[in-house]
Amino acid sequence: MFYQFRQNNSGGSYDIDDDISSNVVVEGVDSDDCYQRAQKIGIYFDGVLKGQDCDCCGDRWYGGDEITFSLDHANEVPAQDYSTFRFDHNVTVIHYLNGDRKYIRDFEAQFVEEV
Repeated sequence: MFYQFRQNNSGGSYDIDDDISSNVVVEGVDSDDCYQRAQKIGIYFDGVLKGQDCDCCGDRWYGGDEITFSLDHANEVPAQDYSTFRFDHNVTVIHYLNGDRKYIRDFEAQFVEEV
């Protein structure tokens, strides 16, 4: 399963590095695993409450949503070129269970509806 986490520019900027962009997708065996893996790469929650984020802008990270997607027509950014595109807010970082990462421009996903 995959969960998508979206970043708010709390304080007027995004936190961007090799693991996170403004949009991050994490694969896990279940929702708890997705959240745990997200936190290991630097995603956190309740930042305003904990004093990490700007109270007027709100929490930096929004909770995850289960998604489905296809990379058949994806615009993949080679890992060695990510530093050039990392501040492009249209780049999504996908973290797979096996540890692989992909960087995708103009990522599109569909939310999985609860039954």
